[in-house]
Amino acid sequence: MYDILPYLLGIELVRFLIGGGIVTTIYFAIYLTLVEKKGVNLVRASWVAFFPSFTVNFIIQKFWTFRNDDVDSAWWQFGLFAVKYFLIQKVNTLMIVYFARRWELTPRWAQITTTAILTVVSYIVSHFIFKT
Repeated sequence: MYDILPYLLGIELVRFLIGGGIVTTIYFAIYLTLVEKKGVNLVRASWVAFFPSFTVNFIIQKFWTFRNDDVDSAWWQFGLFAVKYFLIQKVNTLMIVYFARRWELTPRWAQITTTAILTVVSYIVSHFIFKT
């Protein structure tokens, strides 16, 4: 069992990154359109982009990335995932504002930097939610 764990974790991680790439594309498309084309402020744009990306992310992570087809636990997992996603979104908002204002990064680079950091946290927490 332990011999195949790194192999399975590797495939799981690849699926997580692919699924995350899809979700991030959805998020970025909405976020950048609002900020760069519509002039919406960073915080509002971040929260508006959050909702559709959250829904897609839950479906991808539960059923594809972590191969968890247990529908009986779906509402419990959805609740935990929502708390995780909400907290990460909160930290995401704080980080993009920090990077944009303190480091003077563009909104695009502030979000890219933040996404790279929070991806690691998200994987660890999602693994716990869908594998326990």
